[in-house]
Amino acid sequence: MGQNQPPPPPPPPLPQQPSMMSYDMYNNTSNMPYNNN
Repeated sequence: MGQNQPPPPPPPPLPQQPSMMSYDMYNNTSNMPYNNN
């Protein structure tokens, strides 16, 4: 109880996949009715 160990470091951020992001963005814009002209 006397020794307080520091909290574990946060996990490293996952590398963003450009293809996945592109697909997500395309899906998002495709889902927009007002943008799907």
